[in-house]
Amino acid sequence: MSTTATRYTFKKTERLCSRKQIEQLIQTKQHKFSHPLKLMYALNQQNDAKERAQVAFVVPKRLFKKANQRNYIKRLMREAYRINKPEFYKQLEQKQNAYNLMFVYAVADSPNFNDIKKKIVLLLQQLP
Repeated sequence: MSTTATRYTFKKTERLCSRKQIEQLIQTKQHKFSHPLKLMYALNQQNDAKERAQVAFVVPKRLFKKANQRNYIKRLMREAYRINKPEFYKQLEQKQNAYNLMFVYAVADSPNFNDIKKKIVLLLQQLP
């Protein structure tokens, strides 16, 4: 009797690193906003997409001057995404879509992990 346990991972192949894809994502101008996060999204048209979603996390330098603050907020966003990713992937399997996503922390307030987690879930559910 083998049961498959849910794996909460965030692999390197799931990170959005391609400059070309990031530029395309910004040019599509499709986004959702839920305070304090903004989600920019675009369908991934590449046929060789290894993952259902590739994700980038951004914290603007103009809002948080110190790198340790920006890194901390990105770490919180990655963790919230990683925990909720299995449910999101089930949703994508049903729709047969692949996305490029970029989460932007858009407010100069101090982050709260529970708030970020709720907002990430809400934004992921709102994807078309």
